[in-house]
Amino acid sequence: MLSWRTPFWLFIFCVCAVIMTVFTVKYFPQGDVRSVRSSLLPYNRLDTDEIIIKFPETQEEIKCVKKSGIWYVDDGYLVRANADRISLLFNALIGDSIRERITKRQRERRELTLDDFGLEKYNTELILKRGKDKVSIIIGDDAPYEDTVFVKADTSSEVYIVSGVLRDIIPLNIDDIRDKTLFPHSVSLINKVEIISGEENSFVVEKEVASGEWEMISPVRAPASMAIDSLIQSLGFSSINSFVWHPIGNIVSKKTISDYVSPYGLDIKDAPSIIRLWMMGKSEPVEIRIGRALPNDSGLVYAFSTIDNSVFTLDQTTIAPFLMGYETMRNHSIFTIPIHNIASFSYKNGNEFCLLTLNDVGEWELSIPSKQPVEIGAAESFVSSLSQITDSGIAPDNISLPSSYIELIFTDRNEKATQLNFYYDSATHPTNVYLKATTSSFITKVSPNVLPQGFLDKNFAASFRSHEIFNFEPTKVQEFSLIKGNSSQSAYYTPSGDWRSRDYVNGSVASETIISIINQISTLKAEWVAKLFVTDINKYGFDIPQVEALIVFSSDIEKLPNGMPTVIIQIGKQLPTGDYYLRIKGGEELFVVSEEFAKTLLEAKLY
Repeated sequence: MLSWRTPFWLFIFCVCAVIMTVFTVKYFPQGDVRSVRSSLLPYNRLDTDEIIIKFPETQEEIKCVKKSGIWYVDDGYLVRANADRISLLFNALIGDSIRERITKRQRERRELTLDDFGLEKYNTELILKRGKDKVSIIIGDDAPYEDTVFVKADTSSEVYIVSGVLRDIIPLNIDDIRDKTLFPHSVSLINKVEIISGEENSFVVEKEVASGEWEMISPVRAPASMAIDSLIQSLGFSSINSFVWHPIGNIVSKKTISDYVSPYGLDIKDAPSIIRLWMMGKSEPVEIRIGRALPNDSGLVYAFSTIDNSVFTLDQTTIAPFLMGYETMRNHSIFTIPIHNIASFSYKNGNEFCLLTLNDVGEWELSIPSKQPVEIGAAESFVSSLSQITDSGIAPDNISLPSSYIELIFTDRNEKATQLNFYYDSATHPTNVYLKATTSSFITKVSPNVLPQGFLDKNFAASFRSHEIFNFEPTKVQEFSLIKGNSSQSAYYTPSGDWRSRDYVNGSVASETIISIINQISTLKAEWVAKLFVTDINKYGFDIPQVEALIVFSSDIEKLPNGMPTVIIQIGKQLPTGDYYLRIKGGEELFVVSEEFAKTLLEAKLY
């Protein structure tokens, strides 16, 4: 049986529990960050279509409206609003920006009124609307926590402590919330740019639909430089410095836009510079006019844009790239064909002509004047050097071109030909070189110093020819002869494996000399190639060669040198350098070989 004391103490315990519960509810602060309401808005922020910011002390207000998903400032005339700033404004009213809430009951228990939070005589009121629904949020004094402020919505009796960001991003006037982006559209949509700014700075560039490449169409027709891409990209980051006039004047008076912009030097007839930007799918361009400079060397200029018909100021460094001139925007490269797309090219200088083509395995070879091997890397190096050359300006329209010229014709894999003609006054000491290309409608000047070495020389075509004269297996030589004037010595290789004289039966010969000479010839390389095609052989001493070497190959040789079973090598005149001219009789090329090799043949005796 329970003692009477047990029910008594149970009763006392229950009374204490009730008292503590009541005290906690009425006197202890309610909620923490986790229990704070997640938004001061009664509806989704994305559904908000109007914001009104009121300043009771000055009786001024700012109104922003959303049209087709885009925010505008409405001051009797819609102008672009700063969407990022409006987004920050919403962010400050929801989520983690809300730090704490204070209920009406808590304020009453502490004998606090709204005036203690700065919410009776407040400085700022936000009215957010969604159709007919709206909520009014007033901003009070700074809260005790670091960088926080008291706010209250008319849809609730609670006072909230939110991040001070809300107070900092409230715009102070219309210009403060306007979008200061100079070009608010995607710059990737721009397909034509026109700059009007004096004779030297004016130009028009347009993007080709097929290739996506920029081309200058005025004042000259030429490929545009990469500077135009940089220019357009910079436009996407350009900002307005400050607003001077917004177009409410069109509503309240009968003045035209020209009347308002003329004092700033922005009338279309007087503006020093005009920038026009066409976008895909739009027939009318965006026009930005640049007016006179502000006084006191501020570094600012007045400007006007047809995007929202407003006058504003721009830093001169912002517009400087647009006024660099058409020569900066023109591609000065004389060679604009992608190197990897070239299938063949020809070089012609007077009577010197050659054609190089890529074969099926991707190697260059000479096709004209005859099929000949190409020096390794010569074609690639030549094309690469051309691709790095830039012109030094446009020649006058009335220029009289020199009579000497070099014709280059490049053909791509689609059989599209591009012709470059280089006109020069002297091959040895050129002072003027001009270029006329089928890709341009004008003639440019080229510095002689940037041209490939020897480019203007008559024998430049020969520089493509491989220096290799022979490449065969020495053991495949069946007969070898030397002819000097009216005398000759001849030896043949016997089945028994030794060399014998043709002139004497079983006559002995200088076998080591023959083998040594054949070994040298089998891998013979020229010091350089003088010509690809020789017409006047007598000029080089081949009417009466100093020495001839006759080589007869065995029938089991896999590849006949020069395509013939018999080869005759001729040594001609000696050059001032000591080297000698060499040709293969019946062949077309003219080689230059070392004095050492030539004297080996000149002084050799087979027996």
